[in-house]
Amino acid sequence: MRSVEPLTRQEKIAFWLGVIVWFATILVATLLDKASDDVLTGVLSQAVVLFGWVALWPPASRLLTQAVPHLFNRRRFAEFADIDVHFVWTGLSPVPESSDTPLVP
Repeated sequence: MRSVEPLTRQEKIAFWLGVIVWFATILVATLLDKASDDVLTGVLSQAVVLFGWVALWPPASRLLTQAVPHLFNRRRFAEFADIDVHFVWTGLSPVPESSDTPLVP
């Protein structure tokens, strides 16, 4: 169970690059906001933050739709592995030779 990874190496790298780009865009947007109170600078600052969210969205989506459910499934499968299963045969008894005797379950 532990050897199964929900995300490939490439997807993990894409996620962390998305996080880095997102933080970088927040830093740039904060610096732009502090540099000037101009409306155009404010619009540019928000556009930079939007770019960061767009860079982060696909990797974050894969993380939320593949990795998180995988963790819950691992817990569930671990619970299933601890269940004791016993098989008991409850079939019909053998058919008697005389046809006068009914079958008993």
